[in-house]
Amino acid sequence: MFIRCVTDPEYQQSILPQLNMSSIKFKERDELEYIFKFWQSPEPKLFPIDRYWDVKNRQYLGRRYDSRRGAYDWDLNMKLHEHGAVIINAIEYNRWRENGVAFMIREGIYDVPNKTLASHMSVTQRCGKVRARGYWGDITTSPYIAYGIETEEKSLLKTSNGVHTKTAQDLSKFNITSMFHELVTGQKYSLSALSKDEAEGNSACTVSASPITEPTIHEEEETSAKKNGSTDCEDF
Repeated sequence: MFIRCVTDPEYQQSILPQLNMSSIKFKERDELEYIFKFWQSPEPKLFPIDRYWDVKNRQYLGRRYDSRRGAYDWDLNMKLHEHGAVIINAIEYNRWRENGVAFMIREGIYDVPNKTLASHMSVTQRCGKVRARGYWGDITTSPYIAYGIETEEKSLLKTSNGVHTKTAQDLSKFNITSMFHELVTGQKYSLSALSKDEAEGNSACTVSASPITEPTIHEEEETSAKKNGSTDCEDF
């Protein structure tokens, strides 16, 4: 759909009239089409983010690479915790610094690269400047500071013995879910009383709404029988 939107203005206006793309040049449209086709390709070798991440990490740390765990701990405590992001714990931060995986929703192997993080840069090589694709983003601050350190739901900020019971990932999940829920429904998203009890164990976030009563099997059969002109219903 994205490719057709940038190559077919009439189609774009029919499904996304709120976007005005009339000022985009043909060269820029070709660039967007190239990016979307790159995202669409299932070939993982086109963007080996694990190798890019390791190379960038080695270049940044230099001689400290062999003792990088200590460097991670220093950055977390002296650069993030000192500025108020104390909810970011060492386990999730070190995992992200090591391999770039910030959010783990379930157990599994996270080996599919996020191609939206890819970008191009002019780099100098022996033959001169060439355009190279790679990852040129953040490897020290972490994405947790965007949605994972503050929330209006105070129950997620509880501490036990001076340690937060929830993680920056829990806050990020709740804040993003809340944001999209309010955009779609226009209503405030909050944890219900039941989900607050569940949140003590698994941070389950649910929308507080009135329960919906679904018809039982017998009610459905009775309704169907009445429509067919019959009032006899047999129990199973």
